[in-house]
Amino acid sequence: MHMARRGSIARGRGAARVCRCVSVGLLLAGITILFGVVPALAQSADPAGERVVAVDMSGATAQALVVRTSTAPTSATITVNGKAADFQGVKPAGPTYETDNVLVVDSSSTSATRFPQIKAAALDFVAGMKPGEHLAIVSASGVAQRVVPLTTDRATLTDAINRLAPSGGSPLFDAVIIGVQLLDDQGTAPLRSVTVLAASPDGGVKTAGTVARAEAIDKRVSVNVVTLLSDDFASAKAGPYQQLSNDTGGLFVSTGDPAQFATVAKAIADQQRGLYAVTFQTDQTGSGGNVVLDVGRGPITVGFVPNTITVGSSLANTVKSDTSGLAFFQGGQGIAIAMILGAGAAALGAFALGSLFVKQEDRLQSLLQPYAEVDPDAIKGNTLAKSALFQRAVKIMSNIAERQGVLDKAEKLLEQANLPLRAAEALMFYVGVVLASTVVGLLFQRSLLGGLVLGVIGALAPPAVLNFLAKRRRKRFMMQLPDTLTLLAGTLRAGYSFMQGVEATSREVEEPMGAELRRIITEAQLGRPLEEAMDASAERMGSADFQWAVIAVRIQREVGGNLAELLITVAETMTARQRLRGEVAALTAEGKISAIVLGILPVGLGAVLFVLNPEYMRVLFDDTLGQIMFAVACVSALLGFAWMKKIINIDI
Repeated sequence: MHMARRGSIARGRGAARVCRCVSVGLLLAGITILFGVVPALAQSADPAGERVVAVDMSGATAQALVVRTSTAPTSATITVNGKAADFQGVKPAGPTYETDNVLVVDSSSTSATRFPQIKAAALDFVAGMKPGEHLAIVSASGVAQRVVPLTTDRATLTDAINRLAPSGGSPLFDAVIIGVQLLDDQGTAPLRSVTVLAASPDGGVKTAGTVARAEAIDKRVSVNVVTLLSDDFASAKAGPYQQLSNDTGGLFVSTGDPAQFATVAKAIADQQRGLYAVTFQTDQTGSGGNVVLDVGRGPITVGFVPNTITVGSSLANTVKSDTSGLAFFQGGQGIAIAMILGAGAAALGAFALGSLFVKQEDRLQSLLQPYAEVDPDAIKGNTLAKSALFQRAVKIMSNIAERQGVLDKAEKLLEQANLPLRAAEALMFYVGVVLASTVVGLLFQRSLLGGLVLGVIGALAPPAVLNFLAKRRRKRFMMQLPDTLTLLAGTLRAGYSFMQGVEATSREVEEPMGAELRRIITEAQLGRPLEEAMDASAERMGSADFQWAVIAVRIQREVGGNLAELLITVAETMTARQRLRGEVAALTAEGKISAIVLGILPVGLGAVLFVLNPEYMRVLFDDTLGQIMFAVACVSALLGFAWMKKIINIDI
């Protein structure tokens, strides 16, 4: 009993030390990341509707930021890669930075009742054209097709819009693809955009949205979308349009009021055409990185490619690496990770600070404590649960796990892995890992499937690690067992009693055998029968060979005989069994390698394809059918790997 209490105290102290270190580390990480994330969140703001649509670093003597805003800035502060730039002035963007536009009109039968509003918005878009502006018309009516190529002739554009009539389906993403290709073939302006007037969800193939996004990003075209919502076209169905707009650096707005649709569309057109060039000078044009612009209403941060004009999605994807190590946390995924770590730091911060002020026993008292009288309250006082909240949580977890029969299994697995944690604390950490991995999956993949996949990985990883540690420790124990029995037989021949022989052997052999023998001796000295202590060790280590040795000792102590010779015979049998296991392992090595290669190959090949062509693989994550196929493939691969493992595993 005393030994069990002391073991619980030791595990509690180990857990407390581990968690104090983890808590302090998370607190410091949260504080450090906070200094990197808060500026990132502040710099990523888009105040007052302003937006940088292009960064021109192609000039040798002067550079420019093309800003979309409702009012012309009068002054600006510009920083390039952390270095202040010389502000020169503000002027209208045209004609230096002209814009080629494509107007995609939803003329499908689905939008027939709302087509008059769409036509009115399209006519207003044409009427607002600036001198020298090129515009093309693409319709989505059954089949996406170009109606008018890029032109400055308003009359031709107006006549084409008036001749449109609702019919067929609504392949709007296909129309966007045609518009992007048209701009790539005919466009000459440095700024290019596609504006979509939509009153219905996309009716084309499911992969068209992914292709449209990839084409727009590749051709550096921003996509603006204005949607007219209705009972058949709810805001949830407009989500893919908004995602396309966000990914390409465009504008998105929706309204459910048909009377306001033309006004909203005109506002988008005015914002798109309200461009000003903020000129400056810097010596950072050849390195690439990021630019911070502040015109008095908050900073805006964008990335740029060196020695060229950066537009579209590249404004967000070309952030230069920061030697401070915090630049990663200024990206979208970095901010998400930082928020998760910040939440963890906030949750454990109180415990970390409290641990710093809790009086700790000095080293001498710590060393003498295992030999002192054990106070039952000391077990609670030295565990992780210094705070009432954490203590309550551990108690609840312990009660739940005990009712489910999980607590004993977790305790046994922790003992086999030789980890100084209590079962309830380990289960709490396990639940935290599962929840955290699920949240990370939901944030990164933005889908329930992504959260479930990472949640399953988080649920399987900790038990797998514990099983690996326990298996490695058990294997070392099994390898030491024949030599240990031989050494024990030698002590018996030298005149030692069995108890003395076990104690002498425990001082000679390495871990984990030495620790197990010392525990057997300690339990026997505390009054537990020696055979029961050895049985408990054999069960704890999961060693059938050691169980046989215990049975041999038990029989000898009951009926008599030469125990030394018996132990030698058992050791020789175990050595022969180990030799046979080695031969079987050598014969099945090829099968094991084949199973590993076949198991890793799909994952590795998929990762390579995702790196080389992410748009090609994105269908598996964005499309419903692709997600189902991906899930079925993962389950099939796991079943196949388990089957192969079962075939090549031979019990001896």
